[in-house]
Amino acid sequence: HICAICVFYVDLSYNPLIKENFVMQFTPKRPIWLLTFSLATLVLFSVACTAQPEAVKAVARVGEVSITAEDLAYRQEVKAVRSGEPFPAHLTLLQLLDEALMVEVGRAHGVVVTDEMLAEVAARVQETSRDPDTLADIRAVFGDDEDAYRRLVLQPTLVNQLLHARFSLGHDIQAEPLARAEELLAAAQADPASLAALAESYGGEYRQMEVRNGLLISQDQALSEEGLNQDQIASLMAEYDLEWPDYDRQFVEQVLEDLEAGQLHPKVVEDRHNFMVVRLLSRDGRDALLESVVISKLSFDPWFQTQSQRIPLLIHDPALKTALLAAVDLPYLTDRLSDQ
Repeated sequence: HICAICVFYVDLSYNPLIKENFVMQFTPKRPIWLLTFSLATLVLFSVACTAQPEAVKAVARVGEVSITAEDLAYRQEVKAVRSGEPFPAHLTLLQLLDEALMVEVGRAHGVVVTDEMLAEVAARVQETSRDPDTLADIRAVFGDDEDAYRRLVLQPTLVNQLLHARFSLGHDIQAEPLARAEELLAAAQADPASLAALAESYGGEYRQMEVRNGLLISQDQALSEEGLNQDQIASLMAEYDLEWPDYDRQFVEQVLEDLEAGQLHPKVVEDRHNFMVVRLLSRDGRDALLESVVISKLSFDPWFQTQSQRIPLLIHDPALKTALLAAVDLPYLTDRLSDQ
């Protein structure tokens, strides 16, 4: 604004046409009065812009996300509804900062939650909530502010799920362990019986897995003789809005349909947490014995913390910042705030 006014002043002073047609209508000498008036206008304009209502003032900013005093108050009330106890403002802010970082990291990796997605989730939660009374109390916190309800209550869970899926299933993110798994597969194809001996060289873990009546039972699972009812698991997960693919069932179907005893699966097999090179040892109907080398995928938290370091973060409220730094020790977050 200052630059624009100064340029305008210079034009008024030195452009004969503007000077004749505009300035000289008001003063036969110099347009000093105009500069004074413009600067006064600028001051009033700046004051008007900064004199925001207390509720909409940003107490913090994370990338493109502003966290306002109203957001903080809303979240504190929601926490009180859920726990029955007041929740400190600085710890509430910590949650909002972490959620905003997840939004910005997600945005950087193509995870964007649209208004239509939030509307769909809101309708589903309203119809299927297992605790409608608490849900009604939470919605009452926001009154008619439906946008704030969706943004502060529904969006964090949805972003979390989508970003975890993007991280887990994104071969660009999981490129390093995937490359090792593919190299292991190539080496094992020359001699499938050598799979166990190759595990350590590629940073993998050798395992044997049993399939009973079409259900996968790994070495580290303590299951009943009847195995685990996958449909019951899917139903239980759905109650908590988790919609992961049924990798165990897909895995068993792939192996049982595609392999003969002694054969390697021709591709790297993948689930949410691992890449696997798999060999079928024996099969009898819907029962089978498998061996595999498991190469773990990258862990979410270290990756997320590294990505978070790239997102600009600022707390505007000195008291909240001081209280937060005194209460928590999260280096990926607090180290940055301490340096400000």
